[in-house]
Amino acid sequence: MARYLYSELSSLVDARKTCAEKMARLNPNAVSATVEMKDNEYHQTAEWKDRHEDLIESLVKQHLPHGSGFDCGTKIDLDASHADKLVFTTEFHT
Repeated sequence: MARYLYSELSSLVDARKTCAEKMARLNPNAVSATVEMKDNEYHQTAEWKDRHEDLIESLVKQHLPHGSGFDCGTKIDLDASHADKLVFTTEFHT
């Protein structure tokens, strides 16, 4: 079954927000004798947050308007967006 772009973006924005909230609760310096710093939960969560952001930006760049009057393409405002509302910015001329 095909998914709509807005649905995929909404899910990714929500996953990114969940990662950010989890990172706020975790200690980035928490390590143990058996876990390396890069393998602690904070850094793994940060890696997933970055992956979500990269995929969001890739989908926006591939599928939303750019060129032909859209001067700077379309960008998503990740700080203002959430699962129920996606916020985009763009410039165009007629």
